[in-house]
Amino acid sequence: MRNLRILFTSACRTGEPFDFYGFHTKTRIRLSQPRVLCPGLRFIHQNLPQIEILELPSWTEYTKALSQGWDIVGFSFFTFETNEVLKMAEYARSVGVPELWAGNYGALNPLIESAFDKVIIGYSEEKIARELGADIGEFAHPALLDSMGVEPIGSDLIRVAWLYTARGCPLKCTFCQTPAFADSVVETPLDSIDRVLRQYKRSGVQLVQIFDENFGIAHQHSREVVGLLRKHDLPWGVMTRSDILKANFDEWHDSGMMAVVIGIEAMNSDSLRDIRKVLSVEQTTSMLQMLHRRGVVATGTYMVGFERDTLESVSRDFQELSRLRPDFIKLYVVTPYPKTPLWDHIEKIYGIDCSDWSKFNGRYLVWNHPYLSRADAQRILVHGYRLFNSEEHVLRFVSKVHRRLVERGGPFAAHSFFFSGLRDKLHSRVGWKTSVG
Repeated sequence: MRNLRILFTSACRTGEPFDFYGFHTKTRIRLSQPRVLCPGLRFIHQNLPQIEILELPSWTEYTKALSQGWDIVGFSFFTFETNEVLKMAEYARSVGVPELWAGNYGALNPLIESAFDKVIIGYSEEKIARELGADIGEFAHPALLDSMGVEPIGSDLIRVAWLYTARGCPLKCTFCQTPAFADSVVETPLDSIDRVLRQYKRSGVQLVQIFDENFGIAHQHSREVVGLLRKHDLPWGVMTRSDILKANFDEWHDSGMMAVVIGIEAMNSDSLRDIRKVLSVEQTTSMLQMLHRRGVVATGTYMVGFERDTLESVSRDFQELSRLRPDFIKLYVVTPYPKTPLWDHIEKIYGIDCSDWSKFNGRYLVWNHPYLSRADAQRILVHGYRLFNSEEHVLRFVSKVHRRLVERGGPFAAHSFFFSGLRDKLHSRVGWKTSVG
C-alpha cells in the first residue's frame, strides 16, 4: 500500500446541524433528529482505518486539521454543499495539500471535476482500496449510533442506530441521483450485520433505522436481515416501496417493524408517470390505511412543483393526502440534480435559472416553472409543513411508538413507560385535552 497521510472530511457546517425532521417543520414543538454523523465516511474509516475522517467540522476545526499536513484530502458532500466544499478545496490548495479527491452525491456535479484531482462515484471503499493498493479483507458495517427526540423537550430522547443492509438502486425514477451514483444493489455481508446489531443491542438502542434506498429489493437477503433483527429483539424502521412493503408486511410487522418511510412523491397519477415512479395513488392509499390499522408510524416523502402543478392542483392534492392522515411528511420542492433525467429534461424545456448550489436542497424552486413562482413554492411548503407536521402529529407519533412498545412487552416495557411519560408531558406542554389516535 502507498504510505500516505490521508484525511477525508465532510463539508464544514455553516450553522445549526441539518435536522432530518426539523427541516420540514415550523411548529414550536417538533420532532428532531439533528445530523451528527456521516455514514459514508464511517464506512470508509471502518474498512480502511488508515484514512482519518473529520465529520461536520467547523471552519476553524477544518483549518486546524489541515495544519497537520496531509498527502491527500478527500471531500464527501451533497450537491447543496458544493459552494462550501469548493471553498474548502481552494483553502487546501493554498496550504499546499498536493492531492484533492471528491466523492458522495455532490461529486456528480460536472463542475467538480476541474477542482479536484480525483473524483470517485459510488460507494467507494473498494475503489479507494484499489487506488491505495490496500486490501479491505472482510467488509464491516460501522456502528452508527444516533438519537432523535422532541424539541424543546430534548433531541436525545430515543436512542437510534442506522443500518445499511444493501446499498444502491437499479430503479430509474427520473428525479433520483442513485442510478447515476450506484445503479446495482450490493448486499452488506450478513455476518457484519449480525455483529453491528449485537453492538446496537448492548448499547441500548431503542430503534434501528434501515436506510437502504429500497429495503426488500434484495428479497432473500432482506429476509435474513429481518431474521437477525428478530434474533436480537430490536425494534426497527425502514425505507421501502409500497409494493415491497405490502408483500412482506405481516412478517416484518411481527418481527418488530415499528415505522416506515415510503416515497409517496405525488397524489397525481400523471406526475407519477412523468417521474417513472413505480407506484400508484391507489397503492399509496391502501398502504397508509394498512399502516394505520396496524399501528405502524407512517412517514412519507412528497414533492411539490412538478411541471404540471399549479397552486390549485397542489391544494387539491394536499387535501387528498391529508385525508390519509400520514404521521409525518418530508416535503420537498421538485429539484433537478446533476446526472438525472429530470435535470436533462428541465434544462432543455424550461431552463435552470439558479447558480447558487446551496439552494439545491429541496427547499427552493431553482428552475423556470411554467405555473409557479419562487414565492409560490415557499408558500406551498409552509402550508404543507403546517398541514402535515403539526404539534398534533408529534403527539400521534409518540403515541404510536408507545402503543407499539406496549404490544412488544418484555424488555421494552421500560421504554413504553418512558414514551407514556413523554406523551403526557406533550399533552401538558401544548394544552391538548384529548388523546390523538
